Amino acid sequence: MKLRTLFLLASATALLGSCCNCRKLQQANAKPLVGTEWRLTQLDGKEVAGSSEKFCITISQDSRITGKGDCNRISGSVSMFDAVKRAGPIKIDQLVSTKAFCLDQTTETKFCKALQEADNYKLDIYMLLLYKGKDLLAVLEADKWK
Repeated sequence: MKLRTLFLLASATALLGSCCNCRKLQQANAKPLVGTEWRLTQLDGKEVAGSSEKFCITISQDSRITGKGDCNRISGSVSMFDAVKRAGPIKIDQLVSTKAFCLDQTTETKFCKALQEADNYKLDIYMLLLYKGKDLLAVLEADKWK
């Protein structure tokens, strides 16, 4: 039994190691936090349907965040310890939005709340993960081809 376990462990290690170059290539082409348009794909652990043209943010060099909700534009300020790192603390503050009439603003309200509650982030190639402590609030994705 121990020999079988050792064999499986060695096989898994070899398999993971063989794709190391793939991961390095992906990381070399990873999207930066600043200047990338990030589109919401998950909120509170649930997929956000129809968000391809809505629910997006962009963080600029001058520490501003702009974006769209369901039918409103949003903007605010953002502060980060180091925008070049792939993870770290983040604070989105003074978030405001236009006041257009929307039939259902539930998702937009939750999106804005998640942005304001986020206190740390992680970047994983094409994904921006926003957390409050260890709780995942939202997943945003960059266009892989831009």
